[in-house]
Amino acid sequence: MKYVDWVKESYAEGDYSTIDAFIVASSFEEGAMDALARDAKRIFTMRHRDVVTKEWLNLKLVTYKYNEKLRKLDFKVSA
Repeated sequence: MKYVDWVKESYAEGDYSTIDAFIVASSFEEGAMDALARDAKRIFTMRHRDVVTKEWLNLKLVTYKYNEKLRKLDFKVSA
């Protein structure tokens, strides 16, 4: 999330809604989705004339497996 915060400041002009974030691994520990829901959330305000508060929850967990028959990686995005 520190990297997402840095991207928001450095490239997204403070707007989390322009960011799609992914963590890619061969597997995740049990409870990773709970941690994601708890820790990967940001509340932010849009910098316009009328201030609007929004919630950012756009971090996805992506797993992969190697498909030997097709000789390629198969990816699965968390719900």
